[in-house]
Amino acid sequence: MADAISLAKSLGISKVRLDAEHLGRYAWLRVGIIPDRGSWHRLEIELTHRLTKAITDIGIDRFQELLSVIRSPDPGAARELAMLRDPVRSAELFNGDGTPVLVPLGRALFLEIGSNWSGEFDVDDQASIELMQKYVGNAG
Repeated sequence: MADAISLAKSLGISKVRLDAEHLGRYAWLRVGIIPDRGSWHRLEIELTHRLTKAITDIGIDRFQELLSVIRSPDPGAARELAMLRDPVRSAELFNGDGTPVLVPLGRALFLEIGSNWSGEFDVDDQASIELMQKYVGNAG
């Protein structure tokens, strides 16, 4: 992805669009890609539902704080949600004894919902570039 962004920038392309499916629903957010407004609107319902399942792990005050982020009209809020590290019980991953594995809340929010989304990477946005560079730096 870093190479694709570099190529786009050298060609004068300002935005790279993609569809986020499977692991990409989470990974692309962490790289700096933002859902389009229509996708963000659709994600709101499923994210709220998954966040509700985490109330016992995060508490009602944290739930209400994060619910306001989910309800933000700004699709960029998805980045903030994807970065959440609060440990929550997975709805899909289990230990050998059948107890849920603890996973970061951001992971649970985007990988334990069924919604794929479409979005874009803004090659001219410094925050997006910094996220990409951080992600690429951590991948090595």
